[in-house]
Amino acid sequence: SLANENVKRTTRNTSRTHDKKPKKNVEKKNGHTGAHGGISSTIVLLSDELQDFLKVESVTRTQAVKRVWEYIKLNNLQNPNDRREILCDSLMEPIFGKKVTMFTLNKILARNMYNQNDVIKPKPVEKRKRDLGREETTRRRTRRRTRSYSMS
Repeated sequence: SLANENVKRTTRNTSRTHDKKPKKNVEKKNGHTGAHGGISSTIVLLSDELQDFLKVESVTRTQAVKRVWEYIKLNNLQNPNDRREILCDSLMEPIFGKKVTMFTLNKILARNMYNQNDVIKPKPVEKRKRDLGREETTRRRTRRRTRSYSMS
């Protein structure tokens, strides 16, 4: 009957169990584990000014923001009249300027963080034996002289 089929379907679907193996936290090449991805675990490189301020070369984005806020609260740099505004001291001034709001703080921090894959390492420049610019102009002059014009 129809009632028995419905019971069979529900029991059939609910009785299935999947034995999933727990994922292992394997360290990958880029420095974060495979269990959690995304913006909170990606290590970024910092600009020179931000490196001087945070005293590290690379850190995750969330840790950089957290450290900046720890410094702000530790040194009581928020404007007492408007808590959204941060009055920068001599260490923060090269990065953020005299004062900054908490909304523009994250925008400025983002400009001072770089993904490791996006940073291009400069290749060493090889010394050239001759000046290529002079060689090109010589070739052009030679071509102009050797052209033959036909009068047809």
